[in-house]
Amino acid sequence: MWEKHRSIVARVAVATLLPLAVLAACDREPTTGPPNATGFPEFSVRKKGLGADVGGVLVTMNQRLEALDFNVRVISAEWLTDAGSGHHAQAVVADDRNVELGHHWVAGDVRRAAAANSITYLVDAGDGAANPDVTGGQTEAAIDRAVATWSGVPCVSLGIVKLPDTGADPDIVDGLLGFGDVGDPFLADITHAGWMPAAFFDALLVGGSEYVLSVTFSFIFLDPATDHDINGDGKLDTAFREIYYNNNLTWGIDADANPFDVETVALHETGHGLSQGHFGRVVRTDADGMLHLDPLAVMNAALARQLHSLQGTDRAGHCSIWHGWPND
Repeated sequence: MWEKHRSIVARVAVATLLPLAVLAACDREPTTGPPNATGFPEFSVRKKGLGADVGGVLVTMNQRLEALDFNVRVISAEWLTDAGSGHHAQAVVADDRNVELGHHWVAGDVRRAAAANSITYLVDAGDGAANPDVTGGQTEAAIDRAVATWSGVPCVSLGIVKLPDTGADPDIVDGLLGFGDVGDPFLADITHAGWMPAAFFDALLVGGSEYVLSVTFSFIFLDPATDHDINGDGKLDTAFREIYYNNNLTWGIDADANPFDVETVALHETGHGLSQGHFGRVVRTDADGMLHLDPLAVMNAALARQLHSLQGTDRAGHCSIWHGWPND
């Protein structure tokens, strides 16, 4: 069983900046927005005791980005946890009714060397093997199936194009956190950056390696002249997103719960890569400790079982976000 926490968001620091409706796993924050005048997002922890350390980590990452002269900032970190781990404190775990994130891709954005009006993704083959014995080829195939599921929604004309792993370093979060070098994040829009060791997840959250399955980092372009919104759609301009998986846990193909199913987790995280937020009400029953999902969706804040197919709200959310692409 898995539970999703969206616990770190950028809080607006200047009242004149565009407001955005951004959802947490536990409540709503209607007045969040882009970086302040210094170019640094100020991070607000939604769930006390769960993400306080992550806010500091993201601030440090943005300081490093400035020092490296990157014109991007990390705007959010979203992680998926094992619901059986005890790292959830409320009977009502989530009640989210907005399926869209507050930052989105800009069609044909030359700043990210966009592939026409398509969204590109890449699987980092160098870090693809998963504990205990899932090969890189197996995890890549599972990720490809997850992406194909989203790509198959018929209501939109969005192309999702896989780019090859050339051997160049395609990501930066690991390097910013001291796990290797800072690579080139513009090799693809969405990078499935692979399976990382326990220390990577412990650097994000105290003991995170024991219960965090995966994490997605979203980055935005800095453009103060347009309030970081060059196309005026009311959303911050997404630069790229990186997804990491926890190799301290056990993984499987067509698995259910522990070992954790690669395709199920990748399907959920790819939804975030495509700007989907959470949807649905997740309730834990005290009598039996069971999670009840209403309605069941890939993008529920908690994932209770293997799920390889999009549900009605997942498809509706995808259509709502992408129906006008690339024109609006």
